[in-house]
Amino acid sequence: YPNPKVDQFAETRFYRPGDNYLTINGDDLNVGAMERDIKITVGGVDCQLTALARKVLTCKPPTEKPDLEGGVQPEVMVKIGNVNYNIGQLSYDSPSLTSGILLVILICAIAMLLCLFCLAIMYRRKTNSHQRQMKYLKTQMDTIEMKF
Repeated sequence: YPNPKVDQFAETRFYRPGDNYLTINGDDLNVGAMERDIKITVGGVDCQLTALARKVLTCKPPTEKPDLEGGVQPEVMVKIGNVNYNIGQLSYDSPSLTSGILLVILICAIAMLLCLFCLAIMYRRKTNSHQRQMKYLKTQMDTIEMKF
């Protein structure tokens, strides 16, 4: 039988309440092993195996984050026979905004502030222009009245 291969997570996976299953990808997962030969743990707590196929393992992770020292995220471990695989972390924290999204938000906020600043300057200039024109017209009217 070929040895099973378990794919590591590309990045930290996030557990969301209501997301009842954890899917683990690989190859030849059920070729030389049966369900009783496979054990999956999340931070040392059993993740109950619910489905086994050639390329996919599915288990039901604990609903609450396992207690670990230092507040680290729990590691997902897969044991097939006598071979252990550390495939990554399952975070129970909500995913934070990435720096790219924060940068886009910051740039949009700065652009909006610049637009507001430009509008305020244009309004002020227009108001001053009207006031100067009114003063000029008033002096014109006063001079015309003085002539009569």
